[in-house]
Amino acid sequence: MPIIRKKLRCCFTKDSALLSPFFVALVVSRSVLPAALMQRQAAGSRFYFGLRFLFPPSPQLAPAAIRCILQSLIIIDQPSLNTHFLFRPLSKFQRFLFSSLRPQVSNLVSMISIIIPNYNGAKFLREAIDSALDQQGVELEVIVVDDGSTDDSRAILESYGDRIRPIFQHNQGASAARNAGLAIARGEYVKFLDGDDYLLPNALHQQVLQAIELEQNEDKRCVVYGDARLIDADGLIISHNYFPVSKCRGKSSLDEIISQWILTTVPLHRTDLLREVSGFDERMPAAQDYDLSMRLYFAGVRFFYVGELCLVYRHHQSLSRISTMHHSATSFSRRYAGYKRHLSLASDHFNRRLPSAVKTAFAHVFWEAGRFALRCDQVVIGKRYFSTAASLVSYNYISGGRGYRLICRLLGPVFTETLSATVRRITRPSNSDV
Repeated sequence: MPIIRKKLRCCFTKDSALLSPFFVALVVSRSVLPAALMQRQAAGSRFYFGLRFLFPPSPQLAPAAIRCILQSLIIIDQPSLNTHFLFRPLSKFQRFLFSSLRPQVSNLVSMISIIIPNYNGAKFLREAIDSALDQQGVELEVIVVDDGSTDDSRAILESYGDRIRPIFQHNQGASAARNAGLAIARGEYVKFLDGDDYLLPNALHQQVLQAIELEQNEDKRCVVYGDARLIDADGLIISHNYFPVSKCRGKSSLDEIISQWILTTVPLHRTDLLREVSGFDERMPAAQDYDLSMRLYFAGVRFFYVGELCLVYRHHQSLSRISTMHHSATSFSRRYAGYKRHLSLASDHFNRRLPSAVKTAFAHVFWEAGRFALRCDQVVIGKRYFSTAASLVSYNYISGGRGYRLICRLLGPVFTETLSATVRRITRPSNSDV
């Protein structure tokens, strides 16, 4: 084994700037090393990572293995698979040779651009960036867009040097920040990560293999998405899963996408598909993830749920959250206009004959938004949401607990929300329904 490791290292060392005959033989013949070696994965070593591509776990991944084999072997036994410069110290000639070959190598592998928007999130920002840089088994770049922070965010970003690509801009909102990162992304895939969340180890390696397999067996116009663990500001677990445990894996129907919003951070997007729909709609003051999913779906993109946990989502209310905004009447009006656009797209998609499941899902979306508008003292726009929900389905359009739905039908949503607010003030905060 030491001899093999030594020969693999000599593929790119000061003694040789070109591929050694041993390297070529290893690529051509998959029988050079027995598959049993895959079971001997030593902690802290990347040697066996290359063997996973030589002996892929399923025949469907064989073409993907061929595409990735060059990079996987070049970076064998290196401290990290995602460093900006993958090799050990090289001569000037070798650096020049590498820089000229680098674009060709990048075309052979699937590079991922991780885009992290941040606004005054210094408290959690380093944890998010480190979780991105620590991803193994993929080639990646980390783009951090600072949206006009006034805390210590700039100092944190500058401490990473050229390991990340920072962007500093005036405060424009979450959608504008993500679009700024998307504009300079060089990866074939994009992973959005909020500055107060963090990725789980090997999450991107799993998702990119799942995406490649889907693209080979289904269609390139598809998106894979996983699940998330929810924690509070102190790191305590709120829920082990974002989606219901009963959620079926595989292709998601339109009513599933409408009723079970796909968080911005759980999918692995294709960069070209995001740019095709012009990224995030900066007119949407909230629900940008839902809006993006809708526009992608009606552009012919299909979503596939793979089930595995890929990140930890920090659920908390703070002014440092980039998506936190003032819930004004204008913001609710813009949100309403966005929901109406989605409804119009769906109507065109089904030739003006919306399936009942889709109608019901849309009705619940409008009702929930109306309920939230009432809780923000926006009664007029809230009633517009309720009216649209009732126009879609005749009965099953009220969201909430059984008691809440009963009182709504008897006394109306405005009185019910007033009563609900009173109950919340005299009971525990978690009791939001009567």
